[in-house]
Amino acid sequence: MYLHGTDQGQSTWLVTTVTRPLAIASTPVAPSPMHLSTTRIDPHRTLYVVTSFTAERWSQLPGPYQRAAVLDHGVGLIPAHERGSAIVFLTDVEVIFTEATLARCRHLADLNLTYFPITFSAYRHAQGLRLNDASGKFRHSGYGLVCTRVTAYETVGGLDTSITGWGDEDKALVNAFLKHPEQNVWRAPDRILHRWHTKTCDPALPKERLLSCHKSLMDYEGSKEQLAEELRLARLQLAAES
Repeated sequence: MYLHGTDQGQSTWLVTTVTRPLAIASTPVAPSPMHLSTTRIDPHRTLYVVTSFTAERWSQLPGPYQRAAVLDHGVGLIPAHERGSAIVFLTDVEVIFTEATLARCRHLADLNLTYFPITFSAYRHAQGLRLNDASGKFRHSGYGLVCTRVTAYETVGGLDTSITGWGDEDKALVNAFLKHPEQNVWRAPDRILHRWHTKTCDPALPKERLLSCHKSLMDYEGSKEQLAEELRLARLQLAAES
């Protein structure tokens, strides 16, 4: 696991080595995609950022992909004496966000709102970090990122760690918040960029999740105009070769 974001000299970093899933060592090291990182943003209320790595990186390790279990374990590392007031932002290694997102995260948590931001997902061939129609689109059906008080996370039961493989753990968590009578959810587009990455849809997944995985993969191959242009060029090449 790896922390993304900027601190501009304002944060105190605490990095704990993860040698394999859910196995924690105690020696501080430089962050890498195989490490869990947390960051202290404010001495009065700590905001922890817990980041999961991808299924592709997980494939280098033994056992099935367990995003929920990894993130839940990261939440469990938050010190007991801070859990009553701490905020946690659960995200992924491919996600780029700014301090504005963390400020919004903190503000909503102070209002007792759990934030499921609508992120901007980049197309496969997107260039740079611009958020526009040519580079990607907002993922309205995704709930993978969440910012909430640790106490609220615990109240709804947290992530379902029994879910393995791609998908469903995010929907299970947002539904847990929506169904709880004392919890409130806030959704809004945010300037959060989810960079394109390869995805492996395991044929062993349940049929509905497998279809969702393939749909998610195809949705970000490019815009309709880009795909139409690629098809036009491919036809011209075939015609030239025949």
